[in-house]
Parts: sequence; structure tokens; C-alpha cells
Amino acid sequence: MIGLARATHPEIRFEEGDAEALPFADASFDAVVSNFGIHHVPDPVRALSEARRVLRPDGRMAFTSWAAPAENIAWKLLFDAISAHGDPKAAKTPPSGGGLRKPEDLLRVLDAAGFAQIEEHKVDREWRFAAAGDLIEGFRRGAVRIAVLIGVQPASAQPAIEATIARGIAAYRGSGGFAVPIAAVLASGVRP
Repeated sequence: MIGLARATHPEIRFEEGDAEALPFADASFDAVVSNFGIHHVPDPVRALSEARRVLRPDGRMAFTSWAAPAENIAWKLLFDAISAHGDPKAAKTPPSGGGLRKPEDLLRVLDAAGFAQIEEHKVDREWRFAAAGDLIEGFRRGAVRIAVLIGVQPASAQPAIEATIARGIAAYRGSGGFAVPIAAVLASGVRP
């Protein structure tokens, strides 16, 4: 991703680092953002505390996390299909940090990291794609933990999982393909 970002935007400096031990001086940024990243770190409070450390006073931290599958129809379709025809525990991946799925979860970690003026907003969107199979392919290409979960399902279960998803998304078919509801939570706070 960093290579693609550098190639696409050569005017921007990109650095790779540990979110729980940022390689930057105290109070060196006006803002810090994380787009669907904080829920992947082992200790979200530690990562957010690092973000607070590198922020100047009154600097803002903002991050997103996916809402629970009940609000994310794409995820619900996949998890329901795997539960019905595969093994939802087969991936044996470590759990994502903090269980950040509800707005109050995001507010809790921001508060624990020492942020003030914390707030959250649910963001509803649609995941658009042309064919039913594009949903599972999108998960395979764009969601690390989910890709592993899909990949470790028994080969004999894959057709039934895909068929169940295809039946489930039929309700979201429109003239240009499919538009499946997805939801995220955007949370932010200010360094006091």
C-alpha cells in the first residue's frame, strides 16, 4: 500500500512505523488520522496514546472502525454464510484490538488515551459492485482478517458459502449491479 501511495502521490512523504511507538517527536502534528487501522493494533489505547503524544495541544485525532455486522450487511451476509456452511473459527487469527464495533467502544478508547472533546458519528454508505461474486472477491482482496477467514474454509464449503451470499445480496440488486449497505463509526478527540 505504501508503494502504491508513493507512486500515486510522489509529493507526499510516506513513512512506515509502529502505531504503538510512533517515530515522531512530541507535539509535532496538528492532526492524526487512522482509516480502519486502530482496530488492527494489539492495544488501541496505547496506539491512541501515541497519537496524543505526537499531537500539539488542541490537535485532533480521528479514526474509523467498522460497525458491528448487524449494521454492515456485507459483513453479515459473509458471516452468516460461513456460519451456515463453514467454520467461523477456522482462521485462528488473533482478535482485533479492543473489540471496536460500537460507538461507545471508540469513545471508551479515546477517553482512556486521554483525549478531550470526544465524539462519534455513524457513517452509512453502500458498497457497489457489478456481480454477486464481487462481494467475496472484495473481501479476499481488501480485508486482511476476513480474507484469511474465507481462505481457510474447506474447499467443499466454498460453493455453498458463495451461493448463500449470492442469494442474500439479491435484495440489493439495482439497475447497475448491487449496492450493499455498510456502516462505520468515525470517532475523534482533541489533545487537551
